[in-house]
Amino acid sequence: MTYGPDGALYVAERGANRIVALVDANNDGVADVPLVVADHLIAPSSVAFAPLDGDKPSGPVKDFAAGWLKGSQASGRPVGLAVAPDGSLIVSDDKSGYIYRITYGK
Repeated sequence: MTYGPDGALYVAERGANRIVALVDANNDGVADVPLVVADHLIAPSSVAFAPLDGDKPSGPVKDFAAGWLKGSQASGRPVGLAVAPDGSLIVSDDKSGYIYRITYGK
C-alpha cells in the first residue's frame, strides 16, 4: 500500500490478484469507487508502474523493479512500498525479510 503523487492510495488486493487505486475525487475523506489499475496478477514478484491520465489507466503496466522470480521459484516477495524524503523507493520483502532502497541517477 502506498500513496501516489496524485493523492490516491494504491492497494494490492492479494486475494483478488489485483491493484486498485482508492481516489477521493470530491475530497470528503472517503474513497470513491476503487479503480482497478492492474488485474489478473499471478503473485507479487516485481514492483510495477501503472501510468494514469487523471484517475484512469492510460497505458500498460510495466515492471519497475524485478528479479524476485526465477522460473517458478520466488526468491522474494515485494509487498510494501514507501517513498523516502530523498525520493528513493523503499521496498519490503516479506519472504526474504529484506528491505531494499531503490535510487535513481539524474
